Amino acid sequence: MLALKIALRSLLRRKSRSVTIGLLVVFGTLLLVFGQTITRSAAIASRNSIIQNFTGDLILYSERSKEKPSPFAFTTPLPNIPNVADVRTYLEGLSEVQAAVPFAQNYAVIQVQQDGKPVELPFIFYAIEPANYLRLFRNAEVMQGSFFGVGDAGGLSRPGILISEFQNDQYEKNYGVRLSVGEKVTVLSLTEGGSVNAFRTELVGLFKPRYFKNVFNYINFIDIETYSNLYNFTGVASDSLPENLSRGLAQAENDEDAIFGLAADENFGLSLIHISEPTRLLSISY
Repeated sequence: MLALKIALRSLLRRKSRSVTIGLLVVFGTLLLVFGQTITRSAAIASRNSIIQNFTGDLILYSERSKEKPSPFAFTTPLPNIPNVADVRTYLEGLSEVQAAVPFAQNYAVIQVQQDGKPVELPFIFYAIEPANYLRLFRNAEVMQGSFFGVGDAGGLSRPGILISEFQNDQYEKNYGVRLSVGEKVTVLSLTEGGSVNAFRTELVGLFKPRYFKNVFNYINFIDIETYSNLYNFTGVASDSLPENLSRGLAQAENDEDAIFGLAADENFGLSLIHISEPTRLLSISY
């Protein structure tokens, strides 16, 4: 009781200091209680935003990849997913899967003509199946043209490239070139073998991102068919070689002359060879 009286006397003698200390205690308590809630809410919102705009709920990638997938890995592209058609068929048969969207990411160069001279423009992109991509991600708001013809009258897909308005502004600022919808461009790529491929296509649209503009202002789009032609994805997967050729190559490891014996096999070369598909990531939504 005596201690309580002493405490009350101290509070009454130093009212302003007591009020200040009390407010600091109240503020600290509120910050401790509600600050953690706000932080957790922000983390959840950020996670959901990334899922809805970049990755989906789950990303599948090739086991041959030396690095983990990233929605921003343009300088170190991932290997293709083998047998991707079988993987997609399996995923689409799962009731838990709402959508399975394949895409790839890479970089190239756009070449246009200005005053009779070629001008090369940097171009980083997502290679997508337009209709399937829009089933899961809707961050691109088309300002001119279309999203590869998706939703247009007739429902025909338009191959080509789609760039952000910001990227187009940067082309004009840094290179004196401004692209227009419908303009023909040449996309140049460097293949893994070191050769340069050139593919003629057109600009089908201009867009602006609804979210993450500091990232998506620099990311453009190309349809998966154009991407296949650009990077010559007609190679042979090792597990799709004819059985007699695979056997001969295995024997040649110990006996180099064995490979020449393949010419005597009348069935040599008659087996079907699978065409590799340029899918490097599969985003899945539940």
